Amino acid sequence: MLWIAAVGLTISAAGQLVFAGVVLTALLVWGKPPPVLSVVLSAQEIERLDPTLLAATRTLAIYFQSTLASLALLKLAVIWGALVRQEHWALWALGGAILVSQTGAFFADAAIGHRSLPLNIFLATVQIVMWALAAGGIYFPGKPAG
Repeated sequence: MLWIAAVGLTISAAGQLVFAGVVLTALLVWGKPPPVLSVVLSAQEIERLDPTLLAATRTLAIYFQSTLASLALLKLAVIWGALVRQEHWALWALGGAILVSQTGAFFADAAIGHRSLPLNIFLATVQIVMWALAAGGIYFPGKPAG
């Protein structure tokens, strides 16, 4: 169970890292506006935004995506540095990170009318199931054969 959870949580964290990298590339290299703007505004409305407001949203998006990438890297370090060694603190640290980040995702999505609700529910469910498998692997390890 623990290895399945470690791989599932790794895929989730790697997905977060790739997503953050793509968004940061779009923002920093290609000079695109933050993707969330296209969720709530048309292309024409984005073009008419006050440059100061656009700069503020770009700043927040860059900071958020950098933080998301950092969190994903820390999750990977905890998963492969401690969770697979059945260290209890790693399970609870990951649980806290999942709880805080997914709660934030739901509140952020609420601010834009729950436009990503099915995706947020799916991602939260996957992470909770993987965390529960990890908990089972740590607290109820299989008996050795023999």
